[in-house]
Amino acid sequence: ISKANMTVTAVDYSEKYDGQSHNGGATASVTAGTTIEYKVGEDGDWSATAPSIKDFGSVTYTVRATNPNYNDATDEGTLAVSKREVTLKSETDSKPYDGTALTRPVVTVDEEGDEFVDGEVTAMIATGSALNVADGAVTNKIEITTGEGYNEDNYDITKDEGTLSISKANMTVTAVDYSEKY
Repeated sequence: ISKANMTVTAVDYSEKYDGQSHNGGATASVTAGTTIEYKVGEDGDWSATAPSIKDFGSVTYTVRATNPNYNDATDEGTLAVSKREVTLKSETDSKPYDGTALTRPVVTVDEEGDEFVDGEVTAMIATGSALNVADGAVTNKIEITTGEGYNEDNYDITKDEGTLSISKANMTVTAVDYSEKY
């Protein structure tokens, strides 16, 4: 009696970064008595543990199914995580001089792009401040405070930073009338 053929299919994964681990895996056409092993890269060692991916990048792996009554079967799988594309925007504004600083601390995330994964960025603020005309156009610089799990490699961040400026205020001069006999 000769060995029969079986097949094995590796699990592929390709999505944007979501903060979660994603496992590879495999399904063999024959399950009873079949052992499935995984190897990452050309020089990797065979293991019963499927590879996984969490952060930006890719992992190519080989899966092998063995069974004493069947010919060995192999397949390749790829696990890939792409970057989240986040666009941040701070306001542009100007006002006439009044002796108080012009600030616009609100930062918005462009709705057409991605957001940060929950908890990875705890605060976003625009720090620009203009007080005098001589300050010129001040960049309303965006700063983010990162939280647990944040890895800058998982994001492609674009900052659309506005400008703040002070214009000259109108000044009025009132002359005092004086009238006396000489």
